[in-house]
Amino acid sequence: MRSIQRFISVLVIFAIWMFVFSSIGGLVKNDGNESIPVPKQTVGAIKVSPKKIFGNVLFDFSFRNKDPKILKIVSEYYQNFVQDTNAIKIPIDFKQNFTLLKIKHHSKFVWMVGGKLKETSHTKDFNGFTFKGFYYEIISPEAQLTNIELKTLFKRRNTIALTYSTEPIEYALLNQGKSENIYEFALSERKITIQFVANKTALFLKKPTEGNYFQISSAVNKGSILPKKYQNLRELSENINSFSLNYFGADYIQDDENPSFFDAKFDLVLNFSKKTKVTDLESLLNNLTDEEITFSQNRLNIGGAKYLVKQINDSSIYIGKHAPKLKKSIAAFSLNGNPKVLTEVRNLGWRGSVLELIPEYRALVDFSNSIENVKLQEGPKKNAIEITFKKDNNARMETFRFLLTLANAYQFTK
Repeated sequence: MRSIQRFISVLVIFAIWMFVFSSIGGLVKNDGNESIPVPKQTVGAIKVSPKKIFGNVLFDFSFRNKDPKILKIVSEYYQNFVQDTNAIKIPIDFKQNFTLLKIKHHSKFVWMVGGKLKETSHTKDFNGFTFKGFYYEIISPEAQLTNIELKTLFKRRNTIALTYSTEPIEYALLNQGKSENIYEFALSERKITIQFVANKTALFLKKPTEGNYFQISSAVNKGSILPKKYQNLRELSENINSFSLNYFGADYIQDDENPSFFDAKFDLVLNFSKKTKVTDLESLLNNLTDEEITFSQNRLNIGGAKYLVKQINDSSIYIGKHAPKLKKSIAAFSLNGNPKVLTEVRNLGWRGSVLELIPEYRALVDFSNSIENVKLQEGPKKNAIEITFKKDNNARMETFRFLLTLANAYQFTK
């Protein structure tokens, strides 16, 4: 009896995969230059083309996947998705292109999802609204605006047609209906490429000339969605225009006479949106950590870890282990170095097994270990960040696994 059940299960799984592949194949043929109407108050849009993403991911999953962990993660995600009743309460056809919209209205930011309305759906059973055959609904956890208020923005003279990219994912920054910058994400078998226009001047750290490091520098857009477990970052993110971080790993410091602590080795520049003094940092940092924070002249102590603090100008502050080496840059976004140092904690010993129990940490370890190098390519019109994966690691599968692990950790954590 069990052998018959297994045989039937194999047939069912095979039939499902064949159906999915044939469906995706049909969708790709009918792609065209699709667009979605959005109001002129839209300041950001993440445009997603599932058929472009999952056509390759499903092929890799079926024929190139060598890692049994991915099967486990997919299974966990599916079980959580089924149990989360909120996940099925949006009548959008997510097999088609859809968009996450960041809208600024009355100085308030809100995120919405918009996409083709399912043909069998009745909108009266849902919280959102329709416009020209598309369905829109607020997805911000603590939105200060309502769906009814936002519906008034969707008028013929107040909307623009937002065209989908040829890339699977694209993030567009908008101002009064016009594009300010576009981040295009392309996934191949061994590489992730992010292309964008370098058009914002900011004060960034210079790239270290030696040692093992990872550098990330970026402009910060207000109104970002943060998982509930990281809402303590809200105040800081809303006050920063850009930041630049050189990270060198961390040391676990154990002293018989004093409490043990993590000494993170980093250099950081914070560029604020308004005049900010070093003394203003105390309240912001207290929201980020339970560790004791003390300032003494140009020194900062966080739970035992000591850092140099320096006021660069009236809105830029440096915190770090070394004397600051700065430059002005027009790159809106930059990645360089070895991402493995992000999870490197020296002298941790057996305590490392405790860190392994944290899903986000474990996912970042696996993801960073699969990467060969990260490079910023500067061009005359566009910059490109290229993340190249090791020979035996598939870029699409590693990214798929990383994102699903985070989804399990964030979306379904009450």
